[in-house]
Parts: sequence; C-alpha cells; structure tokens
Amino acid sequence: MSFLGKERILWATLVFLFVSLLYCMEALAHGTLWRQEHDSLLLAFFLEYDDGTPMAFAKVKIFSPNESAIEFQTGNADRNGFFCFRPDLNGVWSFEATDGQGHLAKGQIEGLISKSEKMVGNNVSQVAQLQPNASDCVNRHSTLKVILGLSLILNLTLLSYFVVKRKISIT
Repeated sequence: MSFLGKERILWATLVFLFVSLLYCMEALAHGTLWRQEHDSLLLAFFLEYDDGTPMAFAKVKIFSPNESAIEFQTGNADRNGFFCFRPDLNGVWSFEATDGQGHLAKGQIEGLISKSEKMVGNNVSQVAQLQPNASDCVNRHSTLKVILGLSLILNLTLLSYFVVKRKISIT
C-alpha cells in the first residue's frame, strides 16, 4: 500500500472519529422527568433525571396562562429538585427548568384558584405520576449506543490492522 493510500485511510478514520465524538456528547446525556405536587394554594413540582437523581438547584422559569413569552417567575429548585409557586390566575401554567449542563425539562400544570381556596387553604397533598419530558426519547439513546459500539469496533479493527502492518514492515 502506498503512502497516499495510508494517508487517505488515516484521514477517513479521523473524520469518522470526529463525527462519532459529536454524537457521543449527546449520548452521554440523560433525560429529565417531573411530577406535580398538588396543594390548594401552591403549585409545586419535582424535577429529576431519568436515573432518579434530583435536578438540584435547576433554574426554573414559570409562564402564566396569559403570557407565554415573559416569565411570571424565575428561581431555582431546591437541593431535592422541588420548586413551588403560587399562581394568581386559573389556567394552564408552563415551566422550563435547566441545570446549565444541557438538560431541559418542560411541562404544563393546571392552576385552579377559587375564592374558598384563597381563604381556607385546604392542605390536601397528592403525588402525581412521573411525567417524562417530551423531548427525551429512549430510542434515540439506543440508536446512538449502537452507532458508538460500531464505531469502537471499527476503530479497534483499524488500529490492529495498522499495528500488524507496521510489525510486518519492520521485520
């Protein structure tokens, strides 16, 4: 094999490695989940990654039912991934939570405020089921794992080919 042939294979390998590393960054991320905590005066929710770890101190933006472009409230979740606020309107409230490392949780929760709830403050608490973030997809992670596995096998094969070729040319 001529020098130009080896150089082409080396460049093709480097390009393949670079493209594989771009996908690797996305494959190492994990999904986010959230669940709503029901209370009469407050809307509260719990943020966590799909492995069960809380999204501690995630930055949260709350959007009112009337205004989806301007935040109604911003703040941070606590160290256990909880965030709560008190709505001033009936309707569906939207939120976005990010941990600053590329993980994003989005959701909508229903806020119902009646005059009796504002005055009495009945404190009945229920836990809703965990809801996955719509942007996370299990199949995406599976596909990327397959691509990374094939990339590893190909790169190891090319490495062993060059090592064997070099040993033959030395002797």
